[in-house]
Amino acid sequence: MDYAEAIRAPLSNAEFEVIERRMARPRAAEDDLDALYRAPPAYLARWMLRKTRVAGGHSPWTPIASPNAVLSAIATSRRAECWTVRCGRNRHDGWEVLAAGLLHMLACVSTDEAGRLLSCHPATAARRVRRHKELLLADPGYAAEAGRVGRAALDLTFPH
Repeated sequence: MDYAEAIRAPLSNAEFEVIERRMARPRAAEDDLDALYRAPPAYLARWMLRKTRVAGGHSPWTPIASPNAVLSAIATSRRAECWTVRCGRNRHDGWEVLAAGLLHMLACVSTDEAGRLLSCHPATAARRVRRHKELLLADPGYAAEAGRVGRAALDLTFPH
């Protein structure tokens, strides 16, 4: 595809949704989409880890994937295997934690919207997001899986 064809190519629904979400948020001082667009999963995992460390309890995220792409990537991975993660003394469904975390970090959904998308209470979605951040910091295997599934969500959002 040459440049003229690429410019005239219609946006996918996922691309359109990400653009709308990005426009609705205040402009970030730093926009990492260019660096993440085709980055490998390990780079995406390190990016999420870095953002989690500097967030200080806030959400410094800019939408880089559509919610539907995140959910599709989770659904594809979930079909492949069962996954339990340990956070503190408790075990949790890793896919549920990862879904809430990636919806928050990659698609910038609120906990209310995450609850609706995941069929759970917003408080449950918020707990899952907190667990996701804790696991990113404490569990390299979890961070690697977050990077892999996040990369799949980006590929679904920007298929070109």
